[in-house]
Amino acid sequence: AFAEHINDQSQHPVDKLDINLCILREEEGRRLNPKQKDELVGVLKKYASVFEPGGEPTSYIKHHINTRNSPPVSVPPYRLSPVKKELLKKKLDTLLKENIIE
Repeated sequence: AFAEHINDQSQHPVDKLDINLCILREEEGRRLNPKQKDELVGVLKKYASVFEPGGEPTSYIKHHINTRNSPPVSVPPYRLSPVKKELLKKKLDTLLKENIIE
């Protein structure tokens, strides 16, 4: 019964997900009082377009993880089904195209 609902998209088409990036998660803002939280949410909503996924990468900051003298982790690759492998390839291509990864 569950699988039938997953494969039947004709009843509930989803063109665009309504994702609200301006809501704080439960673990966020714990040190803020209610007034401060409301003010923060107001700022997040006012500038919601800044937090949308996508867009041009910023040149204002460079991210670097200092691993000191530790060598990179070396593990054999996981086996993937052909379907999952194709999904992974598409996701990696997207991340490369958007300059999120190099």
